[in-house]
Amino acid sequence: VYAYGFELLLSTIFSLLTVFVMSVFFGRITETLVFILTFIVMRIFAGGYHASNHLRCFLALISIYSLFLIILAFCGGRAILWLSGGFAVISLATVFLLSPVADKNKPLTEKETKTFRLRSRVVTVFCVMVIACGIAFLKGNFLVLSVSCGLFAVAASLTAAKIRNFFSGRDAR
Repeated sequence: VYAYGFELLLSTIFSLLTVFVMSVFFGRITETLVFILTFIVMRIFAGGYHASNHLRCFLALISIYSLFLIILAFCGGRAILWLSGGFAVISLATVFLLSPVADKNKPLTEKETKTFRLRSRVVTVFCVMVIACGIAFLKGNFLVLSVSCGLFAVAASLTAAKIRNFFSGRDAR
């Protein structure tokens, strides 16, 4: 148990260090912190896709983060408003419909399911309100888009986990 915990800690540190190095290289430190904070907090309560090993988890995180960087690189002006709003609406609906998604390695009791469902919904509503205020008062910016992308990444993770659980016959809440 201790060895696995240490292995998990090292894997998490390596993944986050890689993301941080990429954020420095691409000049997106603040946006990355907002994205990762949103993503991690939401994943704690909402659950989502769990890769079968640390390498696949690392590759999934780096792929998601790379897509985030691409969105930041090619998105500007009104597109920020539309993407931020669109991702927020899709994420809100997804979290309310699917969260939390349990995993075979992290099953949830009925009490945990109710608690995590409520917490994930509260955090999502808070994030959507932040996004809405950012769109209204800041006319959208990259930090607003970062919150929205973090939420959307979790919504995609929930959807992927739900699909995998359905096809593997372990679609338990």
